[in-house]
Amino acid sequence: MKELVVVKRLSGPGKSLCLVALLVVAMLLCGWQQATKLVVMPIGGSHYTAAGVPKPMDAAPFIQEGRTYVPVRFVAEELSAVADWEPKDRPVELVTLTRGDMQILITIGLPLLVVIKGTDQYVIESDAAALIRDGRTFLPFRVIAEAFGAVVDYGPKDASVRWVSFEL
Repeated sequence: MKELVVVKRLSGPGKSLCLVALLVVAMLLCGWQQATKLVVMPIGGSHYTAAGVPKPMDAAPFIQEGRTYVPVRFVAEELSAVADWEPKDRPVELVTLTRGDMQILITIGLPLLVVIKGTDQYVIESDAAALIRDGRTFLPFRVIAEAFGAVVDYGPKDASVRWVSFEL
């Protein structure tokens, strides 16, 4: 275990700055990481929680052919991404999720994602395609969350899935 040793007692305006610097060094030495946000979405539910705060959804996650689908709007918001779609005047064919320099392009009905990050571009194959249900766009949960670097979970493990979650 590493120890911090104070060699001089400080006072005055420099004391606060030194205490902050010591705190930062201690956090780095102890392996501190940035806080994460847990998002939990119950299957068939009208609410989800983000960092423990309940939030309403106007479209519920569902399971189809063994795959979990979530409404794009709510997942995008919690992943700090902006959702857009084309065309605007007809049924959606292409969904674009943008966060910083990263874009994910999702074509409705095709089981793949095109990921553009900076100057890099690659394709992620999925075993489920995005779809439209009751006029709302739903995305395959796991592949979208993981494409943005989220850690995915579901439960219970020993029965039918009742909730899905991701953590950033």
